[in-house]
Amino acid sequence: MRVEGRGVDVDRLRGELRGMVAKWEPVLRFASEYLLRHPFSAWRVLRNGWRHLYKLRGTVASELSRALSDQAVRDALAGMMLYSGVPPDQAPIVSILGLIAMMTEGFYLPEGGMGSIPQALNCALKSNGGKVFLESKVEKIVIKDGHVCGVDVQRHGRIDTGCVISTVSPMLMFSTLIDAEHVPSAMRRKLRRARLSHRAVSLQFGASNTIHARSHLTTVLPPMERQGEIFTQDAQTVTWPTFFVPTLTMPELASNGCVIEMFHPVRQDVALDDWDENRKEQLTASAIRALKQHHDLDIAVTRVRTPRDFRDGMNLYDGAVYGLSPASGPTEYFAQRTPVRGLYLAGQCTYPGYGVAASVMSGIFAAEALLS
Repeated sequence: MRVEGRGVDVDRLRGELRGMVAKWEPVLRFASEYLLRHPFSAWRVLRNGWRHLYKLRGTVASELSRALSDQAVRDALAGMMLYSGVPPDQAPIVSILGLIAMMTEGFYLPEGGMGSIPQALNCALKSNGGKVFLESKVEKIVIKDGHVCGVDVQRHGRIDTGCVISTVSPMLMFSTLIDAEHVPSAMRRKLRRARLSHRAVSLQFGASNTIHARSHLTTVLPPMERQGEIFTQDAQTVTWPTFFVPTLTMPELASNGCVIEMFHPVRQDVALDDWDENRKEQLTASAIRALKQHHDLDIAVTRVRTPRDFRDGMNLYDGAVYGLSPASGPTEYFAQRTPVRGLYLAGQCTYPGYGVAASVMSGIFAAEALLS
């Protein structure tokens, strides 16, 4: 971590960081050893984690203010958690475990890029006799007498099955893939209460030149108290850019240039259908201007996805990046078992939540529930 523009009392900072890690590492260990390895159980939390409950009051902002005396360091560490889509003064204090994990265990990237993960899953599925239908939309999950009996797949017709594990968000599945009479009233209430995550625009640039970035991730930040402004930027003004340079750590992704990625939060009050080509072009131009304030760029290829594209092309409910808000508590996530017999849920709207590791665990829980 680099803090520019002013001196830092290094010895004091190290002591404060050690104190913060000492407080939260046992909670992280409890989460990884007990919570993330089993479906949610309030009894398991109380039985094994009661000694940590007193720590879970406040927000990320209040904890950083308590633990760290240097304002610039607080700003920087708060900015490391903005990927969740929640400003530090609204982020539940348990979110700080993501920061503790990065500080103690490091930040890992799959070799060959994030596409390596679905590729590995695809190979594993096929090696066990599974079939993968690409570009084939699921049109309906067929239910008869309260039990799953098949799936209607575009261009492939009906596939008879007694079990389905759905990885789309429950909000989308229960509103579009299942006939309304098969949705229990308790599930309708849970769907109405669901808190959605933020929306964002994904921008990917392929440059024909290389840049000298200092790290894989660069974030330009306001003070912690103003970091909520990052989620209110409009299409014409990118004031606080966050950008990744994956070719810094994986140069094989672009041997004669570099790749730059931005995952830019946008105003949540803009209707999805207002993300037309004009608004997309405005944001792209503004993002490029912001990047060029830090690096000389010769952009050769651009790919941009808006919240509307996420909804229409990637089936993300209401364009919400994570489905449910990362500020949701464990009881707000959906369980793997549903009231419909033979229908199971996985993905980042199900417990234990968003992120690659949590989504993988949700799939394991769903498979175990199905097999049992």
